[in-house]
Amino acid sequence: FPVIVGQQQSQLERTQLWLLKKELGGTPTFVASNKLIEAIDQWDKNLVQRKSKAYDDVDNFENKMTGNYLFLVNQAESDIPAVTKAVLEEQKRLDALWSAAYKDALNIIDIELPAFNKLLLENGIGAINLYNKKN
Repeated sequence: FPVIVGQQQSQLERTQLWLLKKELGGTPTFVASNKLIEAIDQWDKNLVQRKSKAYDDVDNFENKMTGNYLFLVNQAESDIPAVTKAVLEEQKRLDALWSAAYKDALNIIDIELPAFNKLLLENGIGAINLYNKKN
């Protein structure tokens, strides 16, 4: 079999997705897949700001949680670390945000994805498998 690389693989994947969308469009399975994709995208957007393309885009796009954690680490990082009350308060605030984001991720992984997989299997479509999930 010939090896498909780069653009050919990407084109093949887009074609397969287009065919699947054409076949499933408007069905409950398709609607559920869009809902799951939106939940994952929203979770990701809350954690990471992916719009920056250049160094000066920092001014144009607000940092998200990961960027704020990195900023916090850089604020306290020095030869003699200055862990001030403000740094500790910001860490506490970010930790609370992370706790909520983690619960959202677990909800997607443990509740929404299994429900979607059940719907896929009921419709004769293979399920989504999370290989890195630890029991």
